[in-house]
Amino acid sequence: MKVIRFFFLLGLSIFFGYSLNRPWGKVPALGHFLNPFEGFWQNATPRNTGLKSPKTIKSKGLRQTVDIALDSSHIPHIFAQSDWDLYYMQGYMTAKDRLWQMDFQTMAAAGRLSEILGKDSLILQFDRGQRRKGMLYAAEKARDAFMSVKTSANMLKAYAAGVNAYIDQLNKKDLPIEYKLIGYRPETWSPLKSALLLKYMAESLSSSNADLENTNALAWLGKKNFDLLYPLMEKGQIPIVNKANQWKHSPDLQEAEIPFSYINMPLDEGPNPLNGSNNWAVNGNKSETAYPILCNDPHLGLNLPSLWYMIQLQSPDINVIGASLPGTPGIIIGMNDHISWGVTNAQRDLVDWYRITFLDDQQHQYLLDGKATPVENRLEVIKIRDEEDFVDTVKYTAFGPVYYDRHYRAEEARSGYAYRWIAHDPSNEVLAFYKINRAVNYEAFKTALSYYQAPAQNFVFASVDNEIAMHVHGKFPARTNHNGRFLQEGNSLENGWKTYIPFEENVFEYQPERNFVFSANQHPADSTYPYFITAKKYEYYRNRRIFQLLEEKEKWSVSEMMQMQNDNFNLQASESLPFWLNQINTEGLPDFHQKAFIALKNWDFQNEAYEKAPTFYAAWWKELYRLLYDEWDQKGLPLLKPSHYTTIKILKENPDFYFFDLLSTPEKEDAPAIIQLAFKNAMHKLMQEEISGKKLEWAAYKGTYLQHLARIKAFNIAAPVAGNAGSINAATQRHGPSWRMITALHPEGNKIWGIYPGGPSGNPASPYYQNQVEEWVNGQYREIPFFKNFNATSNYEIQHIQAKVK
Repeated sequence: MKVIRFFFLLGLSIFFGYSLNRPWGKVPALGHFLNPFEGFWQNATPRNTGLKSPKTIKSKGLRQTVDIALDSSHIPHIFAQSDWDLYYMQGYMTAKDRLWQMDFQTMAAAGRLSEILGKDSLILQFDRGQRRKGMLYAAEKARDAFMSVKTSANMLKAYAAGVNAYIDQLNKKDLPIEYKLIGYRPETWSPLKSALLLKYMAESLSSSNADLENTNALAWLGKKNFDLLYPLMEKGQIPIVNKANQWKHSPDLQEAEIPFSYINMPLDEGPNPLNGSNNWAVNGNKSETAYPILCNDPHLGLNLPSLWYMIQLQSPDINVIGASLPGTPGIIIGMNDHISWGVTNAQRDLVDWYRITFLDDQQHQYLLDGKATPVENRLEVIKIRDEEDFVDTVKYTAFGPVYYDRHYRAEEARSGYAYRWIAHDPSNEVLAFYKINRAVNYEAFKTALSYYQAPAQNFVFASVDNEIAMHVHGKFPARTNHNGRFLQEGNSLENGWKTYIPFEENVFEYQPERNFVFSANQHPADSTYPYFITAKKYEYYRNRRIFQLLEEKEKWSVSEMMQMQNDNFNLQASESLPFWLNQINTEGLPDFHQKAFIALKNWDFQNEAYEKAPTFYAAWWKELYRLLYDEWDQKGLPLLKPSHYTTIKILKENPDFYFFDLLSTPEKEDAPAIIQLAFKNAMHKLMQEEISGKKLEWAAYKGTYLQHLARIKAFNIAAPVAGNAGSINAATQRHGPSWRMITALHPEGNKIWGIYPGGPSGNPASPYYQNQVEEWVNGQYREIPFFKNFNATSNYEIQHIQAKVK
């Protein structure tokens, strides 16, 4: 009997040993993951959760001892004696908290997800899209530019050395949990990975375009209706800078040739249309402190780990604090002892599409200036986990890589669509931020900006010298009128980008008379700005609300700025709902509809978390927008729908506009009829949802949550925040303020407050993974200590770490 039991247990052990140490389909090998000595249990130890940090770190890459203070929020403050050691330890400490995030984001940027996630048609398509967009190509050119300048090269080398020092000392048990779940190990960090991370951000912020959709809309609607539905700038809007007839240069802009043809193919999804941000600054004349207050909240995907990583960096020539991007050295948004700065996305079209005419079915040559011109083939080898490699040949032309061709989406053998993107050009943003981090006044800040190209941003600035400024900055093509709005022919170099707007002629404003500057992704300049400006979309509501509040109040305090960043006023609803309600005949409507109507009539237009009226409005608007543009969906072409602002304007001013009657109903339709129908449909749907148990209070209905980057649901976190896309507190289900920062400048010492949805740690088992979520939801802030030197940390609740030369 004992022999039978022995062989039974032996066989069971062999079976489980074999089963748990090999993958089954998409399920990774679970042996190491479940191993109590190396698996996920180890990620919950005090060391790996950040509850207990080593008092000493020994690393052979350091040149001198570095002091590190971890404050009560787990934010590292690094004090080094040289720039090399400073950026080395920035890399080390960032990797300690965010290694998997850094690695995964750069793998995604490079089109390498199939390499770690295995065979999946959607993942492979994503990887192919990244390669065809030229992400790796752009990162390689950026890496070369970084490494050609000693300052930026040393920054990146030091940062990479620090990341690799952390990786090298990792045991299996200390690997971030995602590596154990997915079943792979981190690879060596390099300057190329930092370049990929910056291109990842450029893709999110500067690759938005509507050339192909606009071409279809123009061909379908005709120029008159196209101009009405897609205006370059709506009347009544407030640009970032308004200097009517004060611009210094007036180039002679010729009218670009406008095509009239359809592009009928499925397009890849572009960046999230909600990507944007708010920033503003007031000078001492509008501040209770008599010195500037600067505010910034970038609106990006609400992901975990958090996009940003807070850190302070100090060496003999720098003392700076703020939000860094895990994977790159320096501070992107923050302050030093002299200045503060922040960024929002500059809404500019920095992508152009060109139709390429191939001269042979093999697509070896294309027509350019009347001549047969060879393409440059770039083999993109996409490794697929446990499968054979997939090889994609991407053809490069004078107008960039051919994104769509007969091998990818487009069907015709002799046509393709090339993708010209500003981020393909070499640039050195690492050097720009090196100089911004060290700027001591406006002139130094402006000089630092001259090194910056992409992604284009609206840089807000303030200084202890009581200066404020706004720079809409990047590398911008000097376009002819309407150039870049539509597909262009790639048969002539005349259609390409020939010159760029000079740095000094970019849109900027310094020390305005109104005593404040602001931006919220609206149109950058008034209509007299001499260069043609276009973009896929502009923001029409947040910016006007910000302007209204800043203009009305005489003096601002920091606490009032906090309230303003969390303002939930729905300006779109205030400008549209009264008109809609006047179109509704409530007689005979169900009780639910009647109550909804009353709630909307009494609503103060605040998208508060506990209110139902915002839900009623959002559902009504969604259904109305769907009914108005159902013909766009039925057309079967890539088309961009008109903006909310333009749509509401036409509903109010032109209620008999012809497209209101494009509904597939026998009755003649006009704006009032469609508004009434949309109300009935939307309220009926909400009534059914409430019956089924869904809560209709705004925050619950909206369902904002923070999503883990690898889509691991167990690591997601609910975040029932108020606000909506058009309010200053621009939180939607999966998008919103990824970092709220307020800085108060003063000659006696600058102060910074901040909060982000998540925490410093990327470890889901750590209390620092989500230690700021509740405060972020409730609109609260943490004052972040900004130390003059390491000795000053002794007065705070601090974990001290000393990094020594090994």
